[in-house]
Amino acid sequence: MSAVREEVGAEMLTKTVPLLLRSGMTIEQVAKQLKVDIE
Repeated sequence: MSAVREEVGAEMLTKTVPLLLRSGMTIEQVAKQLKVDIE
């Protein structure tokens, strides 16, 4: 179950990060955003 969740999470990240960057967020802001989402 956790393997599936990790796979989905990784796929979500690859889609989300470019969108966040395109929306004008900096790498630091994206990292902070993701850290909040992951925890």
